Order: sequence, then structure tokens, then C-alpha cells
Amino acid sequence: MKLFEPITIGRLTLRNRLVFAPYETNYATEEGLVTQRQIDHYQKIARGGTGLIVVEASNVNPDLSLRVTPFGLGVYDDKVIAPLQRLSQAIHGEGCKVILQLADKSILAKGITPGDFQVSEIEKLIDYFVKASVRVQKAGFDGVNFHMAHAYTLAHFLSIKSNKRTDAYGKGMEGKSKISVEILKRTRQQVGGDFLLVPRLSGDEFIVEGNTLKQTLVIAKILEETGADMLDISAGGRREETADPAGENSYSAHRSVPRDYLPDGVNVYLAEAIKKATQIPVITVGKIKTAALAEEILQNGKADLVAMGRQLFADPDFPKKVQEGMEKEIISCLSCRYCHRVYFKNEPIECVHRVKAARQQP
Repeated sequence: MKLFEPITIGRLTLRNRLVFAPYETNYATEEGLVTQRQIDHYQKIARGGTGLIVVEASNVNPDLSLRVTPFGLGVYDDKVIAPLQRLSQAIHGEGCKVILQLADKSILAKGITPGDFQVSEIEKLIDYFVKASVRVQKAGFDGVNFHMAHAYTLAHFLSIKSNKRTDAYGKGMEGKSKISVEILKRTRQQVGGDFLLVPRLSGDEFIVEGNTLKQTLVIAKILEETGADMLDISAGGRREETADPAGENSYSAHRSVPRDYLPDGVNVYLAEAIKKATQIPVITVGKIKTAALAEEILQNGKADLVAMGRQLFADPDFPKKVQEGMEKEIISCLSCRYCHRVYFKNEPIECVHRVKAARQQP
């Protein structure tokens, strides 16, 4: 199967094309430090045979009141390096490569827009991302994933819906991309050419007057030309931009974590379009739960790598079971969002399958 063929990105070779998607756990300490539970969680995914793990969205902002979640990872200070190193070593010990996702959620936390930032504040935010990237490299990771999608600050700057600035950080798609471009350029200067830099984008925001593929194709080309090694294409997640009182149940939210009523692989066409327009590898994600679908995506050139989040959380041994012809033994994700609902309560995530099994214990 092409799914289990190695792939080389830059100078990094992955054992296969299966990616564990960034997936916040609420397993960290209140300071954002790695815990043993987190290490065990990711080591289990790596041991199951996944080729690349993208560790969950990690806060770059030293103001902890603006962190991604109360128990999310942080990369805002040098004290995180040693704990993160234990995590990278555990994953590498299982033959898996690993990058870490960097994020800032200050716009959502403060209820502001890109237009409320002074240029000096933008410069400070760029510096946070660059310094966080250096820490991740020092901790032994293979690269970083810049969260430029969903409800995160960089996504707001990229969006024609939320970024109404008329200066260099807002005028045209080049202006809206400028903060992301500067983060990529300055990070590359600090980490060198062997460290993967992977932006995550919303292929379509799925909000009225928001970015669609038309805008994202432009952004993708700009980031490719800036030196991105790979593009990670998600969708939606812009519920805070809508007037929809359903909030987390808005359609945009449904597309970032596809619900059970949506078809499998619902967002693949977005990655396919971006792959056709660029020359660097592209990851697709979004309710991909079977090896057959993953293989079809790869065989037909719709993406170069396939990411699974909830499915690999439900069954970390998914890759081994497929390779050993034990697909009937796979525990399939129900797309029920139990894990997501627990996450939004700021509780440690768990899979409904394991919760049910625990309840059945005598």
C-alpha cells in the first residue's frame, strides 16, 4: 500500500505517509509542561506504527491568561525544553518522527481583531513564534507546525473576514499573509534548513465573506515561496466569526472536526486543490477513518500524506493492524465527538470506547 511507503520531506524521511493530527489533550500541567500521561499517550501512537506525529497546539505566548487551554502545552519559556525533550525522545524511540504545533489564541481570548494590534505588538508576536520554534528544535523535535487555521490568531490575520487592516499587515492577500511570512522567514534563519516548517491552513473557512479556496490558494503559494516544507490543510473552525448562536455547533465548527452526518473525507478536495497548485507535500485531514480511503486519496494524487486524529486516538494500533491484515480488529472512531466535548470542559480527553469499556469492568 502506498500508505505505508516511506516519504522524504526536505531531509527528513518518514517510515510511512500516515500522520497523527494535532489534537489537544488537556494532559499538561497548569504551566503547560509535559506530563508522563502525555508522554505515554504519544508514545502509544508512535508504537502503533504512525509515521509522523504532530503534537498538539502549544502556546507561544508568555501571558498564560491567553493560553490555548488551561491544561494545554506551552512553549513560551526555556523551562519547557527539558520536559519536551523527554517527549521527543519517547516518540523517536518508537521509530516515529515528530513535529510540534505552535499556536497563539490571544485574539479569541481578548475578543479583539487584527486591527487592534499595534505594529510593535505584531513584532512581539512574531518573536514569540520564532523563539518557540528554537525551543522545539533544542528539545529534539524534527520541526514545527504553525497553526494558521481555525480560531487561532494567525488565521485571523489571514482572513478577509477579520483582517480589515489597510497597512502592510492587511492590504491584499500579501498583507494578510505578511505576519505568517515573517514568522517563516525569521524562523528559518534561526533553525536552519533541516528543521521542518509546516503551516496549517483552513482550505475554506466556511463562514460568510470568509476565506475560500480562492484566497487559500494564494496564501499557499506565498508560503511555499517563503520556504514552507509542507502544507497541512484543514477547514472551518471559525465559529467565533459567525452570528450563529449555536457556537460550537455552527457549520464552520462542524467542518474542522467533522460530525457523524458528514461524509468521510469531507475536506479532502481542499487539499487536492492546493496540492495541484503547489510543488511541496500536502497533508489532508478530516474524518478519514479507513485505510481504504487513505489509500484512495494517495493513489489518486489528492494528497501526499493522510492525517488521522480521532481514529488513531480510538485505536493507536490502527497502522499495525492494517499491515498485519487485522482490519476487522480495528476499533473504529464513531465521530461522536465525546473526546471533543470533554476537551471543551477543560477535562483530560478520553475516547468513548475506553470509557464504555471501563464502565463494563466488574
